[in-house]
Amino acid sequence: MKNVNKPDDLNKVINELRYKMIKLGMEKGLTHPDTLECSQSLDQFLNSQLKVKSLLS
Repeated sequence: MKNVNKPDDLNKVINELRYKMIKLGMEKGLTHPDTLECSQSLDQFLNSQLKVKSLLS
């Protein structure tokens, strides 16, 4: 997992991973290990984003 220091950087990484996951899913299939790995990484960043938002609320 990348080290992200700013909320804008976190949003950028999430968008990049989302695009990558969609591309992998279309090229290799939704159940391919590469697609699943990317999805899990995206989940981690989305969870981090939720934690940051809850701390700022």
